[in-house]
Amino acid sequence: MDSEIDIYSMNVVESEMKRMEEILENWKTSHFETYHHNNQNAVQVNQHCIEEMSRLTQEKLFLHQTAEDSKKIIEKQKKQILDLQTEINKLQIEGEKLPKQLETFTISHNEEAKELQQLSETVKIQEQKVNRSLNSLSHIFQLFKQYLSLEFKRFDDKFKFIFTNINRVDNDKAYHITIQIEKQSEIYRLIECQPAIPNIEDLVLELNQTNNLSSFVKKIRSEFVKIQ
Repeated sequence: MDSEIDIYSMNVVESEMKRMEEILENWKTSHFETYHHNNQNAVQVNQHCIEEMSRLTQEKLFLHQTAEDSKKIIEKQKKQILDLQTEINKLQIEGEKLPKQLETFTISHNEEAKELQQLSETVKIQEQKVNRSLNSLSHIFQLFKQYLSLEFKRFDDKFKFIFTNINRVDNDKAYHITIQIEKQSEIYRLIECQPAIPNIEDLVLELNQTNNLSSFVKKIRSEFVKIQ
């Protein structure tokens, strides 16, 4: 009887132990699954928090940089406004001066116009004098041509004297000299002399000092005779 009770008792104990083990195993399985699940959630939440913190940090840096850039732009615009205001003030001052400057310019222009008119009249008188001199020279040159075998050609303010009957071997051989008279100063200048006369510059200087063209032409002919 006692043996049956012990066996029965052991079976009961074993059965209870197995049941307890099953309960414990189920609890462990459920507990660890919950733990792993919560741990995974915690890892995901932590990763999300890290990413969110990084994003917020980047946004903070961006907003800070944007604020600095905006501040610089505002300062630059303020400076531009001040510069424009300064320029406007200068233009206003210049605008106030314009009527007086215009009056001064008008007076100066009238004076210059008057001086220009006087100068024009002076030039006209000088040209008339030169033309009279040229006409007188034309008459003289006709006489030279008749008595000195001299041909005269005029090109505006230039005069070319062509001498012949100088070379005893070749009477038709031409010797010539070209001079120019400046209309403003009435000064004679040498343009060409063929053949060259050694003291031609002195003769031109003497012509300007005496204004005696007849004497100049005679001396030129004499010099050509010397070198023929």
